[in-house]
Amino acid sequence: MLKRIFHTLWYLSVLLLLLVAVVLTAARVWVPSLSEYRLEIEAAVSEALDKDVSIGRLEATFRGLNPVLKLKNVELADPAGEQDTLAIREVWITIDAERYVLDQQLLLAGVEIIGADVADSRPRWIILYRQFQG
Repeated sequence: MLKRIFHTLWYLSVLLLLLVAVVLTAARVWVPSLSEYRLEIEAAVSEALDKDVSIGRLEATFRGLNPVLKLKNVELADPAGEQDTLAIREVWITIDAERYVLDQQLLLAGVEIIGADVADSRPRWIILYRQFQG
């Protein structure tokens, strides 16, 4: 009797491990296809920031278990032309996968800005960051 219980638990453990492996593999295959949504992401970010946003290239990958969107050659411009354009070499947006799986909420685990080039000396990216968070 006890032997049968251990065998059943063993098979269930192996089945669960295989299921997790299949889900993680499917996610790692699916996430790179997010790069096809570059225009939709541009539009959503433009609307959220009330700025004209241009993304040169979009790559999607993983960092640990969290998906990461790598936005390359990003430009933020004021639609009215009153402020200078902000050029950013890369923006890495990390999505909190655990929170998404548990709560079905799309939250960011982190945002990294690499190589910001502001045309004048005022740090406009701080204002943009506050608008994005608010």
